[in-house]
Amino acid sequence: MKKSRSAFTLIEMVIVLVIMGILLLMTISLTGNQLQRLQRKVIKESMLSEYQQRYSKNLTSSSFAAKQYDELHILFTKGSNTISFSYLQSEQTYRSAHHQDDFQIISIITNPDAKGQNYTSAEQVTLKLKPYEISCDIGEGISALGFIIRIRDQKDYYLSLSSNTCRLKEVRGNPLRAPEYLLNF
Repeated sequence: MKKSRSAFTLIEMVIVLVIMGILLLMTISLTGNQLQRLQRKVIKESMLSEYQQRYSKNLTSSSFAAKQYDELHILFTKGSNTISFSYLQSEQTYRSAHHQDDFQIISIITNPDAKGQNYTSAEQVTLKLKPYEISCDIGEGISALGFIIRIRDQKDYYLSLSSNTCRLKEVRGNPLRAPEYLLNF
């Protein structure tokens, strides 16, 4: 009769440790990629949320920080990582706020739906919103905007905004990558 052994040999223990190490390395690298994606998503959602919060507040109120205002200006600047919000009362800015994060505005395209007829690139755009109004003033002859936002120098997102609704939203895919747009940028 053979005796049953109750202990592991050194080789069996090493094999188990190697397998556990390989599984751990696979989990860590997978988690690192997921973490980067999650960080980019948080930055994008934070920016969109800040814009949406100020826009929604403007639809329901004409006061900010306990003061009345006549107009809200939202400034987007190409190459910047900041969106500026200015509250004006009788043509005077009385309150400004900024949303700054790890993003960069790569391109601002006016009238992106023109499909090569009337679109242009802008260095800076100011949205002018009146309290209680859904639409906004983007500028003379401009009905829509397209933004390419780069987050953490890694991934580009395309955002669009129409003067009719003035809502900033993400568009899946990038319609501005068509050859007729790239010729001018």
